[in-house]
Amino acid sequence: GESLLPLNLPLFERLGVAAEIQRIGMPKLGAEFVSPWHKQPVTFDFAHALDKSFPSAYQVRRSEFDEILFKNAVRKGARALEACRVTTVEFTPQGAAVAARLEDGAEQRWDTRFVVDASGRDTFLASKMGIKRRNRKHNSAAIYGHFTGAKRLPGKAEGNLTVFWFEHGWYWDIP
Repeated sequence: GESLLPLNLPLFERLGVAAEIQRIGMPKLGAEFVSPWHKQPVTFDFAHALDKSFPSAYQVRRSEFDEILFKNAVRKGARALEACRVTTVEFTPQGAAVAARLEDGAEQRWDTRFVVDASGRDTFLASKMGIKRRNRKHNSAAIYGHFTGAKRLPGKAEGNLTVFWFEHGWYWDIP
C-alpha cells in the first residue's frame, strides 16, 4: 500500500485524477505513533495541522495508484512502454538516447527530452554512471506483507496509519 498525505490532494486535482484516487482510497484522517518510551500512543490529526484546508488523505493500494498515474500520463500524451528493460542511457545536449529490450527480445532506441529513473532500489542510472554510494550510517532494508483480519483503530481513526518505534528502527501498519 501507499500512505498519501493531505497536500497530495491538490496535486491529484491538478493532474485530473482526484476522483479516481478517491474511488480507490481509504480515507485517512491522521496518524498514530507508538513507542516503548512513551506511556500512550500519540495521534496527529490532519485537521489540526497548520494548514487546516486539507483535513484528510488516503491509503491506497500501490498497484492501483501507480496504474491511475500511468494511464493518466498516457492520456495526456506521454509515450509509455511496458514489459521492456532499459539497457543504455546516453545523455546528449538535446536530452538523452535510450535503448531498451522489448518483451519480444527486439532492441529499440529513442531520443528523449527527459529521462526518469523509476527503477527503485535498482538505481539503474546511478549504477550505470558509477555514482551509487552506500550510506553506511543508513543501511536500511524493507520488508512488507499483506494481512487479512488485522485489527484497525476504532471509529473515524480506522483509516489512520500507525507507526511503531522500537530500539532498532520502526515499522508501520497501513490499513
